[in-house]
Amino acid sequence: MSTDQDQDQDQDQFSGPDGAPVRLRSVPSDLPPHPLTLDFTPLPGHPQWPLRTLPPGTWDTGGWQFNEKLWDPTLYALQLLQDFVTTNWTTGATDVPPNRPDWTQIIPFPPPTPVAPPFTFLAWYANQPNHVQFIEHDLEELRNLMENDRQRYVAEIVVQADSAMLYFLSMLGITRSSRPNSFRLIHAALRIGEYVGMYFKNKFLRVRPSVLAPGLQPPFGPPGHPSFPNNHCLQSFLVAHCLEAVTPKDATTGSPIYQYQLKWLAERIAVNRERAGLHYPSDTAGGRFLARQLFDDYLSQCPQSGGTASRFTQLLTTARGEWP
Repeated sequence: MSTDQDQDQDQDQFSGPDGAPVRLRSVPSDLPPHPLTLDFTPLPGHPQWPLRTLPPGTWDTGGWQFNEKLWDPTLYALQLLQDFVTTNWTTGATDVPPNRPDWTQIIPFPPPTPVAPPFTFLAWYANQPNHVQFIEHDLEELRNLMENDRQRYVAEIVVQADSAMLYFLSMLGITRSSRPNSFRLIHAALRIGEYVGMYFKNKFLRVRPSVLAPGLQPPFGPPGHPSFPNNHCLQSFLVAHCLEAVTPKDATTGSPIYQYQLKWLAERIAVNRERAGLHYPSDTAGGRFLARQLFDDYLSQCPQSGGTASRFTQLLTTARGEWP
């Protein structure tokens, strides 16, 4: 996803004049580089280069403002991230749920002693009784996954390190042109999940499993940021929750028709990080918890601004309209 990875997915790839790939950030794939000779001295009888501007009287009209539909999805997601970060989640809006804390308090830091449900995934923290035994149990699970699973899953693990989002797009057949708002929604979930995950990583500063057990030998990395929470897990489940909210519902049960498939894929991506020896199982549990709370208590209930629905709420609505 876009936290435990670089941002190659933000760039569109084209072939250059020599056939080599060219990456241009934020350039639509249907507007690739194209050669054009700058001939300002054409032969007699050939038209002059069209250097004239459009009539100045049209410049200040609303029709010449930037078309919102042209926002690059990854950069538009940054606008929604800005909304998320600057929102006062505790006061100032009539639709704020009672007693909702700021999102930075979804997981307590430092954790209380001892931790109780739903925060038992924090039992590894140094202020917890029996934290050494808890960590040893986590590491034993990773050894089992390394011995029994890693070799079979390693190709998938490597691809998902940078391109896990593609698995969601492929599963539901989402493209930038076929369902542009759903495409934007996925990017928004990735960006917000990335930000929230990095906040808690910086709080807890948990070392990677291979630091404590070098024999885990991850196939790459480990990445250059703390282990808790598993951000591939957080982002994958946040994407799944967003897509559940906009895709069709079963007429009988009212449940999202893709609910099982989306949860299965999010869990697979999350556990693959354990198979690689990059995350503890408790990292994954923390990422799963954060994603659920983040969507249920915050993103699905974004406060209005001056009577206008938030941009994230509007995006949920427009994405929902893309599905039958």
